[in-house]
Amino acid sequence: MILSHRHRAQKSTACLRLSDGSSWAITGRDERADPVVARLAETMQLQPSPRTTRRLLVTVREGPCGGAALIRDEGSVECVLDPANSPNVFAAQLQHLSQVIALHTQDSGAVLIHGALAAKAGKGIILAGRGDAGKTTASRRLKSPWQSLSDDTTLVVRHGAGAYRAHPWPTWSTFMFGGKGGTWDSQRSVALKGIFLLEHAREERAAPLGRAEAICLLSECAEQVTLPVLHALAPDEARAFRVQRFDNLCDLTGSVPSYLLRLSLTGRFWEEVERVL
Repeated sequence: MILSHRHRAQKSTACLRLSDGSSWAITGRDERADPVVARLAETMQLQPSPRTTRRLLVTVREGPCGGAALIRDEGSVECVLDPANSPNVFAAQLQHLSQVIALHTQDSGAVLIHGALAAKAGKGIILAGRGDAGKTTASRRLKSPWQSLSDDTTLVVRHGAGAYRAHPWPTWSTFMFGGKGGTWDSQRSVALKGIFLLEHAREERAAPLGRAEAICLLSECAEQVTLPVLHALAPDEARAFRVQRFDNLCDLTGSVPSYLLRLSLTGRFWEEVERVL
């Protein structure tokens, strides 16, 4: 939904800097938006910054109007939210804002993927798949020197010709239903060296995926973590974002290898990752 732009006094601001050179100033435009921006900054470990390239302006309505709306101006996006009447709705607002950022970073080649991010010696891999694929379980089983940076969602950004870096993204579901929440260093990034689509099996085995199959599976993974925002858009806008995301995935899979990773509940799957990389 596109609304006319409104001018309001700007309040709290946090900055998200990404490794593709872009940066976002996330600003609350009223007192109701301040707690949302503050919690987003705390969760993603963001800090104020005087210089940014893009702006995300956050406004919270006085009363419910049936969902979020986006207002676009040159160099800025305003997200207008309904008031949060429960912790679950508050967490959904945070998730929505992070998805808005990811979608509007697609124009520089980025993709938000439903996948866990793990790293070893500064090199990262994504363990991607559906909600029941085992991403969180696999992340918890990693052994040193492997490190789990996120267990659910990762933002991949282009970093020069043919190179990509991955940023850990929050697991917003941990804030719902009495969950303990958490924090993620979303400004940290690692060089992305492989993407692994998970599949349950009796023993560990990693095998290369064809590019077309990888694009299809990753499109599904990306759709899962942006669907709420896309539903709030007009059909032609949502289609444009999906087309752009598809093009970005075509470029990504042409530069970063994709694999099918079969894993059991007890095996040392990271050794298969090391073998193929």
